[in-house]
Amino acid sequence: MLTAQTVKFFADGVVENETGALLEPYCSGLHSHGMQLWEGNALAEAAKRVDDLGLQIHIHAIGDAAVRQALDAIEYVARHNGPRDRRPVIAHAQLVDDADLGRFAELGVIPNMQPLWAQMDALMTVLTIPRLGAQ
Repeated sequence: MLTAQTVKFFADGVVENETGALLEPYCSGLHSHGMQLWEGNALAEAAKRVDDLGLQIHIHAIGDAAVRQALDAIEYVARHNGPRDRRPVIAHAQLVDDADLGRFAELGVIPNMQPLWAQMDALMTVLTIPRLGAQ
């Protein structure tokens, strides 16, 4: 009765402890650009193997650098395995560079976002803004 049809990857951590992977450095400078958990083309290759098995790709990507890496991986999969109804998901996508916004639609990627994170609460004012800056 139990099936597994999705494999979840983690591309980075979270902004609040500066492990979310960013294109620009954190304002506090404690951890520079955060942590990308996959080096080079490793995420793309792993995602391709999952897609080869007919499974759905689900990637945790919080920072804009991780989101870009996730989109690049999904693009790689589509280019190598051809078109199909794969419905890849990027979970969280808290920060997305303007250059990458259109790629979600182009690649058929589902952004699984949390609107709760957009509210101005203590998490945002105490932990997030001091690391990313008010802008």
